[in-house]
Amino acid sequence: MKIKHLRSKYFLFISLIIISIVTVLGTITVSFFSNAMLKEVKTIAAQKMQIISIDLEEELKYIINVAEKIKNNQELEKQLKINTKSEEELYEKMRNISNITRDYAYADVGINSIFIMDTNNRIYDPFYMISPYKEIVEQYEEYNKFIKSNEYSAYSAPTNFPSKSDKEPGNKNSITYFEKYLSKQDYKQVGTVLINVKIDYLFQTFRNACKSEFYSAYIADKKNGVIYKVEDGRESLNINKIQLMQEDTGIINFKNVDYYFIKEDLKLYPDWQLIGIMEYNSLKTNINIIKNYFYIITFISIIFILFLSYIFSNKITKPILEIKNSMDVLAMGEWPEPMVASTHDEIKDLIEGYNHMLDEQQKLIEQIYKEQEEKKIKELETVRLKLDLLHSQINPHFIHNTLHAMQYLLKTDKTEELMEMLVSFNRLLRFNMAIDKAFITIEEERICIESYIKILECRYDKVFEIIYDIPIEINSLLIPKLILQPLIENAIFHGIIPKASGGRVELSMKKKEASVYFCVKDNGIGIEENKIESILNNKQEGSSSSLNQIGIHNIDKRLRLLYGEGARLNIKSKVNEGTTVYFEIPLEALH
Repeated sequence: MKIKHLRSKYFLFISLIIISIVTVLGTITVSFFSNAMLKEVKTIAAQKMQIISIDLEEELKYIINVAEKIKNNQELEKQLKINTKSEEELYEKMRNISNITRDYAYADVGINSIFIMDTNNRIYDPFYMISPYKEIVEQYEEYNKFIKSNEYSAYSAPTNFPSKSDKEPGNKNSITYFEKYLSKQDYKQVGTVLINVKIDYLFQTFRNACKSEFYSAYIADKKNGVIYKVEDGRESLNINKIQLMQEDTGIINFKNVDYYFIKEDLKLYPDWQLIGIMEYNSLKTNINIIKNYFYIITFISIIFILFLSYIFSNKITKPILEIKNSMDVLAMGEWPEPMVASTHDEIKDLIEGYNHMLDEQQKLIEQIYKEQEEKKIKELETVRLKLDLLHSQINPHFIHNTLHAMQYLLKTDKTEELMEMLVSFNRLLRFNMAIDKAFITIEEERICIESYIKILECRYDKVFEIIYDIPIEINSLLIPKLILQPLIENAIFHGIIPKASGGRVELSMKKKEASVYFCVKDNGIGIEENKIESILNNKQEGSSSSLNQIGIHNIDKRLRLLYGEGARLNIKSKVNEGTTVYFEIPLEALH
C-alpha cells in the first residue's frame, strides 16, 4: 500500500516513534511495581490468616477451660465416686450429676448441653436413659471414635447430638468437645466430659472475619474432611486437593479460574487446619488499577500525539480538505458542520458563501422536522393518555374489594387465611403497580389470576373452580397487563356467585396459524341478550360491585386501540347456561 500524500507520511512516522517509546517505558515500569505490590498483598493476606487462627484458638481454649472448671468441681467428683446399690440410688446420682453439668451449660448461650459419661459408656442423665434418647447416645459414632482413639481430648466432626441421631438427614449444627475425666486423687479415669457447642457460636468470629477477607474459607479436619465453611453461595473448591499439597500457599485452578490459597495449622489443636481462598485476580486489584491508569495515560498520550501530528501534517492543505470533506458529508445525506476560514484569499469568500447556503437550507429542514416531531409527540401522548386512563379504571375497584375481604378475615380472626390473602394481594400489587411494564407474559398473567382466585377462595369459601387450558408453547408470549383477570372476575361475580354452587370458570387459549385465541367461559346465570351490547358500550347501570362491567368495556377499548378492530371482545351467553367471552390477537404482535 502506497502513501500518496507527504503529510500522511510525516503523520505516521512521528506518531509511531513517540508511541513506541511511551509504550516500552510504561510496560517496564508497570511490570516492576506490579511484582512488588503482589508480593506485599500476599504477605498481608498471610498475616490476616494468622490473626484469624489466633482468634479461633481463643474460642477453642474457652471450651477447654469450661471442661477444666467442670473437672475441678469437688461436688461433681464426689457424686461420681458414690457407689450405688439400687436403681433409686443410681437415679438420684444421675440427677445430681446432671443438675451440676446443666448449671454450667446454662451459664453460656453458646453451649447446648454438657454430659458426663462413665467408663462403661453410661450417660449420667436420667432423661437420656429412656427411648429414643437412649438410642441416640448408643449410636453416637463420634464418641465411640474418641474412646477408640485413646486420646486425652478431641473435638468431634459436626453432629446432631444430643437432639437426634447423626444418621438422620439435615444440617448438623453442633460440635462436641471430649475430654477424659481423671480423679484428683489417683489420676484414674472416672469418666468423660462431653461439651456440646453450637457450631455457629463456636465459629462466629471465624465466620465474620473470613467473610470480609476471603472468597471462601474452611476449617478442615485432617481425618474427617471439612468441619466448617464460609462460602458466598458459589460452587465449592476441592479442599482435599489443597490439603494434599505440601505448600502453605499457592495457586489452584478451578474451572479455568485461578484461586490463591493459604493454609494455617492450629497450634492449640493440630488436627484442624484453616484454609483461606481468594480469587487470584482480586489480589491484583490495586495492580490492575495501576495498569488501568497506565492504559488511560497511554491512550491519552497517543491521542495527543496523533492530534499534534495531524495538525502539523494538515496545516497547509486544511482549507481545501475541509471543503472536500464537507461536500462528501452533504453528498451522503448528512449535515456538515459550518466551516471556519483560515485564509484571507478567494477561498475565504467561497467558504463563507458555502456556509450561508448550508445555514439557510438547515433552517428550513429543521423547521419542517420540528413540526413533524411535535405532531408525532402529540399523537403518541394522546395514545398514552388513553391507555393510562383505561388501565387506571381497573385497579381501584379491585383494591377496594380485596381490602374489604381482608377486613372480614381480620374480624373473624382467620389469621392463616388472612396471611395467604396478604401474600396473594402483595403479588397482585407488584403486577399492577409496575407502571413501567405495560406488557407481561401469559405465564405472569396466569400467576396474577391465581393470586386473585386465592383471594376470592378465602372470601367465598371456594364456591367455584377454575380450569386452565393453556398450551406450554405460548406461555412466553407478551400480552397487555391485566387483560384477562377482569374477565375472570366478571365471570365469578356476575355469573358464578349468584348461582351459589357448582360454579366453574374455564380459561383457554389456542394458537392458530396467524393469531392466538383467548376464551373465558363460565357456567353461571348468563346474560340476557339485550344487555350484552350495553355492557360493551359501558351503558349498563353499575352497583358497588360493577368493576367487571366497566372492566369489559375498558378491555375492549384497550384491545382495539393496541391491535385494531379485529381484536375486539365478543360475548355469547344464554340465561341459566353460562357466558363465553373471547377475542383474538395477531400472533406477530405477541412477541
